[in-house]
Amino acid sequence: MSKDCSHNNIKACFNLGLEEFEDGDKQLASLYFEKGCRLGHNKSCDYFLTRSLKKSRIRDSVKYYERECRSTNVYTCTVLGRIYYNLGNKDKGNQFYKRGCENGDPPACAFLAYQMSKDKNIEDELKYFERSCVLETELQRERKKNPLYCLVAGNSFARHKKPTIAGKYYSMSCKYPYHNDESELYKKLACSRAGVYQKDPDSLTIGVGYLRSKCFSGDQKDRYKDCYDLAALYSIQKNPGQALKYFEMSLKLGNINWKHFFDDHELKFLRSIPLFRPMVYKYYRDYRSSQEWPPKKFKK
Repeated sequence: MSKDCSHNNIKACFNLGLEEFEDGDKQLASLYFEKGCRLGHNKSCDYFLTRSLKKSRIRDSVKYYERECRSTNVYTCTVLGRIYYNLGNKDKGNQFYKRGCENGDPPACAFLAYQMSKDKNIEDELKYFERSCVLETELQRERKKNPLYCLVAGNSFARHKKPTIAGKYYSMSCKYPYHNDESELYKKLACSRAGVYQKDPDSLTIGVGYLRSKCFSGDQKDRYKDCYDLAALYSIQKNPGQALKYFEMSLKLGNINWKHFFDDHELKFLRSIPLFRPMVYKYYRDYRSSQEWPPKKFKK
């Protein structure tokens, strides 16, 4: 494999880097990742700049990778954006995320959109989420396509009360093939929303069936999330019985995202039901009473 890397086999360099990284030789791993990155391998850049280097060396390497960003390696712009955020320079981070997005990298657009949402810049939030989805559908990337970007675009338009456009992006995400458990979840969430917003019973059946199987799966870790997603779905459909049923299941299974229950736009209808607040407060009191108080770190 070392011989293959010396002949500029990108995957061989990356795999060698992983082996050395896992064996604890970060210095040698860094050399393999660096070579893979110079050859244009996205994951090699990611590992080289964010995992295998000390912060001091990252600072020393930034200028070189800024030149890479301006030339051919678009993904380097996205990684640089992440680095500058880690170094506390938000403006510089946004600058490189924007450059990565403009040059065709969907994750850069999605992260930039997320920052715009935190800054309450709705116009740019929608624009960059939309671009992340469009790029994902158009680009032929080395990795398999990810339904996440169109899903978050749909979520953004739905949150800002643009249901027709939201349905369009949910439907695009629903059509993607999935290749692991995470992307399967994204796809089925998108299908369930596409079914509601575009009145597509087939998509709705796909999404609901998947979420129910996960919610009722006894060996499924964190299945409260799937029950919560079902509650949110029935809340959108304004089905109080089913929404309350799955919401309470989520609480029983350990969902303690108390603030999110009152912020989630998909739960707007559910929050209007008189039983909602007493249910939340009951489980919140039970949760607080089960916690050790005072916390161990305050004990003498």
